[in-house]
Amino acid sequence: MTFTYSDAQLSNPLYRARLTFGDTVCTRPLFSDQEWQQFIGMRGSLSGACAIAARVMATRFAVLVDQSAGQTKITYSQAAKAWSAMAFQLEQDASICALAFSGGISISDKVARVEDYDRVSPFFYRDMMTNVIPVAPISGESDTDALSIEGNQ
Repeated sequence: MTFTYSDAQLSNPLYRARLTFGDTVCTRPLFSDQEWQQFIGMRGSLSGACAIAARVMATRFAVLVDQSAGQTKITYSQAAKAWSAMAFQLEQDASICALAFSGGISISDKVARVEDYDRVSPFFYRDMMTNVIPVAPISGESDTDALSIEGNQ
C-alpha cells in the first residue's frame, strides 16, 4: 500500500483529494495512492472522488456489527451513517461544481460544429417543418380572416 502526501505540492490532485478528505496521516492511511487515483479517474472532480471514498468508508463500517463489552461500546453503525452523510454532501458539492459548456462562441468553433457530420442535430431543428398540421379557424371566423391575421404577423 503506497502512501504519499506533501502539503507543499497541493497542485497535485492526489494530495488535494487527501487533504479534502482528511487522509493525510501516514501512520493511519485510509486509502492507498492507487485507490485515490482510481477515485479521481472515475469522477474527474475533487468532490466526486471524495464522495466515492466516503461511500467506500461507509460500506467498510456498514458490514461490521456493533459490539459492547461491559461499559465499552463500539458503534460501527454510527460511523457508517456519518460516512454516508458525508458522501451525500460531497455528491451535492460535486453536482454544483459541474462545468457548463457553451459551444459556438467563436466563428471557427461554430463552423467546426456545423461541419461535424457525426454530431446529432439539435432537437430544436430536427424535423422542424415535417409535421405541419393545418389549424382550423376559431368559431366565428372565416378561412380568409385566419389567413389575413397570419399574414399581418
